[in-house]
Amino acid sequence: MRKWKNLVPLAVILAILAALVVLKQVQNRPVAIEEQLQAKVTPLVPETVTEGAITRIDLYTGAKPDEKVTVQRDAADPNVWRVTSHFNAPANKDKIDEFLEKLTGLQGEYRAGDVTGDDLGEFDLAEDSAFHVLAYTGDAETPAVHLLNGKAPKSGQVFVRTADGNTIYVADVNFRSEAMIWSEEAGAAPEPGPWEDKDIVKVDAEEITRVAVTMPDKALVFEKREKPVEKKEGEEEKPAEGEEAAPTPAEAPAPEFEWVLASGGVAGQTFKQAGLDALVRAFNPLSATEIVDPGKLEDWNLATPGFTCVLTLKDNKEVVLEGGLPASSADGYVRVAGAAEPVVYKLSSYNFAKVFPKGSDFFDLQTLALDKEALTRIEMQLPGTRAVLAKEGANWTVAEPAADLEVDSTAISTLAGALAAWKAADYTDSAALGEPVRTITFTTSDGASHVLEIGGPSRSIDGNYARLDGGPVVAMTKGDVGKVLVEPRNLYRRALLEKIADDIQSVAITPAGGEALVLTRNESGAWMFGDAEANPDTAGDIAETIADIQAEDILFGRASADFVPQATIDVTVKTGETCKLLLGAETDAGREFVMEGKASVFVMAREDAAALTPSPDSLKIPEPVEAPAAEAPATEAPAAEAPAAEAPAAEAPAAEAPVSAPTESAAAQP
Repeated sequence: MRKWKNLVPLAVILAILAALVVLKQVQNRPVAIEEQLQAKVTPLVPETVTEGAITRIDLYTGAKPDEKVTVQRDAADPNVWRVTSHFNAPANKDKIDEFLEKLTGLQGEYRAGDVTGDDLGEFDLAEDSAFHVLAYTGDAETPAVHLLNGKAPKSGQVFVRTADGNTIYVADVNFRSEAMIWSEEAGAAPEPGPWEDKDIVKVDAEEITRVAVTMPDKALVFEKREKPVEKKEGEEEKPAEGEEAAPTPAEAPAPEFEWVLASGGVAGQTFKQAGLDALVRAFNPLSATEIVDPGKLEDWNLATPGFTCVLTLKDNKEVVLEGGLPASSADGYVRVAGAAEPVVYKLSSYNFAKVFPKGSDFFDLQTLALDKEALTRIEMQLPGTRAVLAKEGANWTVAEPAADLEVDSTAISTLAGALAAWKAADYTDSAALGEPVRTITFTTSDGASHVLEIGGPSRSIDGNYARLDGGPVVAMTKGDVGKVLVEPRNLYRRALLEKIADDIQSVAITPAGGEALVLTRNESGAWMFGDAEANPDTAGDIAETIADIQAEDILFGRASADFVPQATIDVTVKTGETCKLLLGAETDAGREFVMEGKASVFVMAREDAAALTPSPDSLKIPEPVEAPAAEAPATEAPAAEAPAAEAPAAEAPAAEAPVSAPTESAAAQP
C-alpha cells in the first residue's frame, strides 16, 4: 500500500508534463492556408453595398473616360437591366448578376502602401491608364464604389486600388477581362456588346401553333391542326341480330396534330416538312449580332416594314417580328412589334433567312438539268454591250466583242455550267421582273434554245428577279447571278506579260519629246541608273509592275493603230526577248496603254501607271542626311582681360582704366 502511495506524486508529474506537450503542439500546429488568407485579405467593397442595392454600373478606361459603358436597372422593373449608354438596349441579366457577385465580394491582398505619382504607373493604376469600375446605389449621383483595375502580374491576379486610396492590393477578379477587353493597351475602351441581351425572342417550337410569314413579294401561313381520326374498316358496322355491341373504349386516344399549309405557296405542291421544321426551330432563341440605333428606321428599311413574321402560341398569345432588308446590305434588321422599348436588332443574313426563308426551302422550284458540254452558243445582251460565245469543237471562242487576248476558258466554263444547271432560289406571288433586264440566250447541240432574263433586285432575298423561257417571275441568289452575268472583259485572260521580275534585264522609259530614263542590271543583278547604282525600291517596283502588267479594262472598238502615245517603255529580258509598252491618256479608270504586237487598247490601274513613270530623282539612291553639328556652348570672356594693343600700360595706370562689361558678341566668342 505504501509503495503505491509513493507512486502518486510521480503520476501527477507525468500528467502535467503530458498536458504541457499537448498544449505546445496545439500552439505550434500549422495554420491552414484559408486562415492565412483570411488574415491578410481586405474587403474592397463596403458590406452595405449589396448586389440588390446596386442600381447602376459605369465602366471606362482612364485614357478614354468619354467612351463609357453604363448599365442601369429599369425604374419600372428592378429585375430588368438596360445598357443606357447604347440605345437603352436590354442587358444580359445573368452576366450582370455574375458581375455584381464578383464585385460585392471583392477582396484584396495587401501589396504596397502609400503609392503615389509615377509609382502608380508601375501598376497601371494611374487615373489615366487604369480601368475604372463605378457602382451606384439608389438614385445617388456619387458612386458607392469606385475601383481602379490595373496590370495583371500573372494569370488569376490583378492590381487594384480604390479611387480615394493609395494602397495597392492584389485581387483575383480582373474587371477588364469581365468587360471582354483582351488588348493590353491602356486605351482599349469597353464595348456595349458583351453586356447586351441579344436574344430577340426565345420560343420553343412545341409552343408554336401557327406561323404567318409575309414578305414583299409573297405570303405563307402554316397552321398546326388536329389530324382527322382514321376509322378502321367495319368499325361502325352494327352488330348482327342477337349480338351485343362492342363496349365503348373507356378513354378516347389523345389527338394527334400535323402542320398544314393554310395559304400561299406554289400551286399544286405540298411543302417540305424539313423547311417548316427549320422555321419553327429558329426562335429558340433567335439571336442578333448587334443592337443598332432605333432612330434610323429608314436606314434599316423598317420605317414601313416589308417583312412580318407572326407566331401564334398555344395560349393564343402572339409574337410579331417586323423585318427590313436594306438594298445596301445582305444582313437584315428586325424589331419586336409592341415591345416596351424600341429596340432594333441586326441579324446576320443566315439568321434573317431562317425567319424569312426563300421559296426553295419549302418547294421544288423551276430548274434546268442540262449537260454543260451540250451547250454550243451563248449570247448575252447587256446594257450598252453584247457578247457572243461560240464553241468550236471542245473549245469556246469569243466572237463578240473581239480582243487580241487569249480567252479565259475557266470563266467561260463556269458560265456554261451555271446556265446548264440553272435553278430558281425563290418564287413570287406577283412581282414584276424589274429593270434593267439582261438577256442570255443559250443553245444546245440538239438545237434547243433557252432564254434567261435577269431583272432588277429581289425585294425578299439577296439576289435578282429572273424569268426562264417566258415562265413565272422567280428570283436567283446573288452568287448565281454573278456566275452568269459576266462582263465581256472577264471573258479574256488579261495578264499580258506574266514574266518574273528578276528576269527583266533593262527598262528604258522615254516620255514623248523627252530624254529616256534607262535602268540596267549589272553583273551582280543590281539595278544601275546611268553610271550609279539605282534606288533599289523604285527600280524593283518598276520591274514587278512590268512583270505582272494586267489590263484592268479592255477598250473594245479601239484599235492600237489609232493610239497616240505619251510615253514609251522598252523592256529586255535575260533571254534577249524584248517588248514595248506605249502609255497614253489618263482616264477615270486608270491610264490607257497598248502593247507592241497587240491590236487592242487596254487600261492599266493608276498605281501601276504611277510606278512606270518615275521622276529621275526617285531613281537615285537618296543621299544620307547629316545630323546638324552641335553648337559650341557660349562662354564669357573675363571682364578684366583686354588685348594688350588696346590698353598700353604707358597711357594710363591699370588701376585707372575703366572696366566695361563684355559686349554680347564678345561674350559669345570662345
